[in-house]
Amino acid sequence: MHQQQAPHRYRLLDGLRALAALSVVVWHYQHFFVLPERGTTLTAQMPNSQPFFALLEPAYRHGAQAVDFFFVLSGFIFFSLYRERIETGETRAPEFWWHRLSRLYPLHFVTWCGVAGLQFLYQHRTGQSFVFQNNGLGAWLLGLIMVVGWQPFESAFNAPAWSISVELILYFAFFSLSRVRATGPLFTAMFVAGFSVAAWWLPKLAGGLASFFIGGLCFFAVSRLNRASRNQRRLGLIGSACVVLGAVALLLSAAPVVQMLASPARSL
Repeated sequence: MHQQQAPHRYRLLDGLRALAALSVVVWHYQHFFVLPERGTTLTAQMPNSQPFFALLEPAYRHGAQAVDFFFVLSGFIFFSLYRERIETGETRAPEFWWHRLSRLYPLHFVTWCGVAGLQFLYQHRTGQSFVFQNNGLGAWLLGLIMVVGWQPFESAFNAPAWSISVELILYFAFFSLSRVRATGPLFTAMFVAGFSVAAWWLPKLAGGLASFFIGGLCFFAVSRLNRASRNQRRLGLIGSACVVLGAVALLLSAAPVVQMLASPARSL
């Protein structure tokens, strides 16, 4: 029954995924106007100079937060497709990791090496690196094994690939916990609470883990709604929408404060 509903559910999520991806791309537009001597960007000083700013202002200012949505989406999908199969042993570690790495690593390898080559050309012509400055051999070698964004190589080469590094840790945590049947609703809620607190000190790693398990809670909520009556379903959807909108509003309002408090601990 879940397999019949899943394609419809995932098609609806594809639109949100596309919107989040566009937001991340728009947010990174500022990297084309870096002012190294000032340690900032031209668009940071004159944000309304960016194209279609009135229309795209939320993405220009908060597009980076859309990365958390991808972690939530990953959690929802993994809980839906893999949780029970891992618990029962139907999906074993070699199969699980083959499917994960075969999807992630080829593209990561091509982009990591491609950006490294472009960084070399840019530095040769201008005498400085493009945006990200820690572009030594050690950072490049770590990037080849998908260790990106860890100190002391936090801003190296294709630094946005830090999210892939976090994804691998999410997969490891999810598979390990599912094997010992520790991914039920209660455990998942406890992980959300714990990692949300830890995110004040480890914003990338713990924040990604919290978002991933929030996706798991969303899966349990949707599964419960699918079994509810029509009136209960409507009330549940309205309540869920209020919670989601409230969480988004809180995230956007608290983001500058969180970044300030967590700035000494930006590593994984």
